[in-house]
Amino acid sequence: MKKLIAVLMVVAIAGLLFSGCGGNQVKKDDLSEEVELVWYTPLFTEVTDLPMVTEKINEYLKTKINAKLKIVPVYGDGYNQKINVMTSAGEPFDLLFTCFWAAPFPNAVAQGQLMPLDDLLKDYGQGILKDEFPELWPAVTVKGKIYAVPDNGSVAYQQAFSFNKALVEKYNIDLKAIKTFPNLYTALKKVHGANQQLTCLSLNSFFYPADKFDFLVAPGVPGAVMINDKTCKVVNQFENPEFVNGLKIYREMYNDGLIPRDKANGSNVQLFRRGDVVSEINVYGPRIDDWLGRTYGFPTVSIPANPNAVITTRSATGNMLAIPSTSKHPERAMMLLNLLTTDPYLANLVTFGLEGVHYTKIGPNRIKFTDKHKNFDISAPFTGNMMIKYLMENDPEGTLEDAKKANAAAIQSPAYGFTFDSEAVKTELSAMNNIAEQFNDQLFMGRADTEPAIKQYMEKLKSAGLDKVLAEMQKQVDEWLKTKK
Repeated sequence: MKKLIAVLMVVAIAGLLFSGCGGNQVKKDDLSEEVELVWYTPLFTEVTDLPMVTEKINEYLKTKINAKLKIVPVYGDGYNQKINVMTSAGEPFDLLFTCFWAAPFPNAVAQGQLMPLDDLLKDYGQGILKDEFPELWPAVTVKGKIYAVPDNGSVAYQQAFSFNKALVEKYNIDLKAIKTFPNLYTALKKVHGANQQLTCLSLNSFFYPADKFDFLVAPGVPGAVMINDKTCKVVNQFENPEFVNGLKIYREMYNDGLIPRDKANGSNVQLFRRGDVVSEINVYGPRIDDWLGRTYGFPTVSIPANPNAVITTRSATGNMLAIPSTSKHPERAMMLLNLLTTDPYLANLVTFGLEGVHYTKIGPNRIKFTDKHKNFDISAPFTGNMMIKYLMENDPEGTLEDAKKANAAAIQSPAYGFTFDSEAVKTELSAMNNIAEQFNDQLFMGRADTEPAIKQYMEKLKSAGLDKVLAEMQKQVDEWLKTKK
């Protein structure tokens, strides 16, 4: 009997251990218990009416999934650090925004910060599986598992040159003559000659030939596939003449005083909001000037910065929602994701606030913002499916259809769907990222002579293991290509 009891205890303990190893098994959730779901998102303007809107959200969620929602905005540049600290400490929360720049998706997956969603989608995300663009799933699938729900909108990536419209008119900037980055430099030099007090180009982002490269880590870290190369040979973009020429133009802008010499990225955004900046690099799309106009408080005008739009894994993962691995309520979190993807009332409530307070309806699917909109201005792509959200007052009819057409017309990268797994070279890549932080400021802000700085950058990267990382990238790309045949 003692032996039998001992055996049963071992079996029971083993069962507990093995059930714990899975970590993310889907439970049957009958909604009998009310739960609080915590959602972290980056924001750039304070949403003072968040409590008011959250109260209305929770009235609705109570009837739908018996849950309360707590939205936690993280302002400024602290979002990535906040998510890293919370997941490292095992702190529970239930939803987060992720993309290539916020809680960066490949790193978040590699570090185990995100929960695999396949089983959750089958059991509680049927609406997502039905409504999501099927071409988006490869971008969020890593080693056969889905880790995020993409924004069901435009994934075609094309950079924009965005201008303060009043300054365009005041200084007679010929936008039709600006087709390339060198064209922009020429136009901004003329403005600078007329008013040297203006910042001609903000440094909150930077230009690169986005329609030529599919970056496997980031534009500032070597490792890319050329968009026109079906063999997917991994190259070092810092050896490409066109890429390097863009960096040389930044150096010329710096020397000419067109870009700030002593301002960090964030402060330039504030300068733009004050109307002291002529232009910035942005992402081109149907609603870009509507969004910028609301962000900055004055009209902007944007033009394409690259001849072609492209679809890469990076562009398709530009706006996503995911469930952190520390969530205590993943089933209910997936139910919320399902509603955000399929329920127009909730999606618009979370994005635009209260009708009659933050906006008024001027058509079946069109709204006009009130003065109180500034108290609840959450970026629409941060909150799920764009295809079920209201159009703005000045959006042309067919805006969402245009996004679909843009996706269809864009050039798809030959490496679309590939995500680099850095596990085998995580030490080397970590060292490279640290070096990149130092040199990217010098190169993409023009603070150092381009060619000597690139030479020094490459020497330091090689010492850190650049060749090993590039070889691992090529190995993984080649293995991935075999699965596509």
